[in-house]
Amino acid sequence: MALLKIEKLNNILKRKIKYGNINYVVPDMWNAWNYSGKELRKLPSQELLVNPYLFYSSLIEEYILPNKKNRKNYSKSLSEIKNIKDNAQGGDWIRKSVLYSLMIRTSSAWDHDRSFSLDLSNFNHLKETGTFVKTLALLPLLKKMGVDTLYLLPISRFSLKDKKGELGSPYGVANFFDLDPNLKETMTGKEMSLEEEFQALVEACHILDMRVIIDIIPRTNSVDNDLIKDHPDWFYWIKKSEAHKYKVPYVDGLGNTIPPTDVTFFRMFMDHPKATKQYLKSKSVNPYILFDTIKANLFPGEIPNQELWNLLSSIIPHYQKKYGIDGARIDMGHALPEKLLEMIINKARENNHDFAFIAEELNPDNAKKAKDFGYNIIIGNGFWMEPRVWEKKLHKFVYGLKDISLPMFASCETHDSARIAGRDGGRVLARMITILNMLLPNSVPFINSGQEVYETQPMNLGVDCSNSLSK
Repeated sequence: MALLKIEKLNNILKRKIKYGNINYVVPDMWNAWNYSGKELRKLPSQELLVNPYLFYSSLIEEYILPNKKNRKNYSKSLSEIKNIKDNAQGGDWIRKSVLYSLMIRTSSAWDHDRSFSLDLSNFNHLKETGTFVKTLALLPLLKKMGVDTLYLLPISRFSLKDKKGELGSPYGVANFFDLDPNLKETMTGKEMSLEEEFQALVEACHILDMRVIIDIIPRTNSVDNDLIKDHPDWFYWIKKSEAHKYKVPYVDGLGNTIPPTDVTFFRMFMDHPKATKQYLKSKSVNPYILFDTIKANLFPGEIPNQELWNLLSSIIPHYQKKYGIDGARIDMGHALPEKLLEMIINKARENNHDFAFIAEELNPDNAKKAKDFGYNIIIGNGFWMEPRVWEKKLHKFVYGLKDISLPMFASCETHDSARIAGRDGGRVLARMITILNMLLPNSVPFINSGQEVYETQPMNLGVDCSNSLSK
């Protein structure tokens, strides 16, 4: 059998050990597998001074590869590797899983040269933001925590045009099929491609009996998405001369809203919504972006943008065939045309019957509908209910679990919410709810990266981040 990508990575790192006598530290938590290299020095800062090439190659050789079984193709999904065949709806393995959500670029980031800044290329020309390779160092700790599924926030190449913050948002996708080049590891240089490094991470997870779920964003895209050049008719346009007048409609009671600068929407239908055609002053009115067009599940047109639908429904199969992923969350899937959503789910299950789907459905009352579409679990509203202990919302959430049609996340925080350790109750509340979530019925324990170390800085200024609940 051909050399696994994780084995290729190990060989590259081993050849470079002689270059590793440098100032390079990792957090002590990355050594949950008892690395004991001769160069290892434990620092008062709870960091370890290591030879990076030796550290990561030893991780692969001593912790990951001993679990590898001969004649197993770890580039396939774990269900295919184990030859799991179930006549029921596929993907229900996720109901018994423990999920850990992470953004690669932040979750495995560290100030390795101790310069008090996080650099894309530090003093030793090594990357300090997260990479697929460095994420391997998290796996031993996650295994000890009982995690068996990695849920990766978007890993596709995104745009920097009109970006949010310094690095830009991974939800402003420029190309659905390309990986984010920022996740490439500098230690491997040109000897290993970005795609091979992601393959190595997936293989490592499968060897350790862990699964990998990705986030896909089929409804929105960056304002300079690669598709615009060849398919301008898939997007919404205004006259350049009228751009200065283009703004969010003001609605009494809602006040001013800030529009996103880095994303736009796909035209899911080539005509106007059926329900609103009667209100148009003229049939020649250009396509527009408003609630009735971007909520295509509620306001469909009559002419599907079939070529676009075919492309969007091929995203997951691409990652299945090339990387062997095990599941996906469809961002805003409930707002897609129902026929398109069916296409996306069915095409993925044609490749792997046991592929799992997470619905971004926050209302437990809609769990039955999500189940009918083929989803295995929903996100639910736990991240909003659980922190409101003093309002008895936690009690209501727990007692209501038995009545929903699909399991939902048992979570006290997500990447879109305030941190549980930063709320009233602090670490005591965070510890209590995190443990409680491991015991709740009809739910899936969900740990947000950083939750395990009582992180208080939100990943995104979303739900409750300006609320008095959050310190």
